[in-house]
Amino acid sequence: MKNIKASDLLYLFLCGVILWYLYESIVFSKEIIDGVSQCIIRIINVVFPSLFGFMAVCQILVKSGLLNVLSKLFKPVSKYIFRLPEKLFSVYLLSCIGGYPVGVNMLSELVKDNVISKDTASRVSPFFYCISPSFAVGLVGFGIFNNVKTGIIVYLSCLITNTTALFIYSHIYKFRCNNTKAEIKFNSQILVDSVTSSGKSMLVISAMIIFFSYFIILLDCLKFYDIIKLQNMPAILKSLIEITYLSELSADLRFLPVISGIVSSGGLCILLQSVCIVNNAFSLKRLFLMRLPLSLVSYLVCFLIIRYICVDIEVLSYAISHKKSTELNILSLICLFFMIILIFFRKKNCNLQKSML
Repeated sequence: MKNIKASDLLYLFLCGVILWYLYESIVFSKEIIDGVSQCIIRIINVVFPSLFGFMAVCQILVKSGLLNVLSKLFKPVSKYIFRLPEKLFSVYLLSCIGGYPVGVNMLSELVKDNVISKDTASRVSPFFYCISPSFAVGLVGFGIFNNVKTGIIVYLSCLITNTTALFIYSHIYKFRCNNTKAEIKFNSQILVDSVTSSGKSMLVISAMIIFFSYFIILLDCLKFYDIIKLQNMPAILKSLIEITYLSELSADLRFLPVISGIVSSGGLCILLQSVCIVNNAFSLKRLFLMRLPLSLVSYLVCFLIIRYICVDIEVLSYAISHKKSTELNILSLICLFFMIILIFFRKKNCNLQKSML
C-alpha cells in the first residue's frame, strides 16, 4: 500500500470544505440571496461611483502621455524633498486621491510601458496603497458616524502613515525611472481603451467583493462571529475580509483608531483585488508584508489625532445615513449595464480581427 502524501490529505480536506460550503449554501440560500443583494447595492452606490471614473482618468493620463506634463508640476517637491522621480511622485499623489487599486493599477501600466522596472514597482507598491478621501468619508464619515470629520481623520491617518514611510524609504533606497520620451497624444482610441480597461478592473473588483460576501454571510448564518463576544467584534472580523462591512460597526469613537488600522490594511478582498489588477506585472509580496506594520502605525496616528487634536467630534444619528446607503442608485446601475455591453462587443471585435489575420 502506497504512503498517503500530505498534499493528498490537504486536497481531500479542501474538497470536504467545498462540499460543506455547497450544502450550507443550499440550506441558507434565502439569507445568502438577501445578503448578496445588499452587497451589490453597496457596490453600485459606494464602490463603483468612487472608483471607476478616477481609474479611467488615470488610465488616460498614462496612455496619452499627459502624465509627463503633470509630473513636471511636482518636480521640485519630488526631487528635493522625497528624492523620487517626478513620474513616480505623480502616481503616488493620484493613488492617494483615487483609492486602493489606482496606485497598483498605474504602477502596472508604467511597468508595461517600460517606464519603471518590476523591482521598483514592487518596492513602492506598499506606499501607493491608500483609501480615497471620498470612500473614507462615505464609508466611515457617513456610513458609521454620520460625521464628515471622522472620515477625514481616518483618511489623514492613512495618508500621513504612507507619506512618512515613503519619505523615509526613498531616502534609503534610490528609485529610478527610464528616460522614455512619450509622445503626447489624445484620440478616441485612447479614450475607449482607458474606459474598457478600467471597466474590466471594476468588474474584477465587484466580482471579488461579491465572492467574499458569500463566505461572510454564510459564516454569519452559522453564528461564527458570535464566538468572540466583544462589542463590534463581528463587524470587525467581517471588515478584515471585506472592508465595506465596516458600515455594520456602532458609532463609538473609541473604535475609530481600529477602523483606521483596518482601512489602512484594506482587508483581504482588496489585497486580492490588487493581485488580479496587477496580473503578474510585478510582485506584490512587499505590499502584503508591509501593510500590517503600516496598519499599526495608522492606528497610532489616528489615536494621537483624536487624543491631542480633535476632541470635539459630535456623532450624529446613524439611522439617516444607513437608510440612504441602502437605496439603489439607478443611474450607476444603467452605466454598469452599458459598460458590460461595451466590453463584451469590444472583446468580440478583437477576436474577430485576430481570426481574420
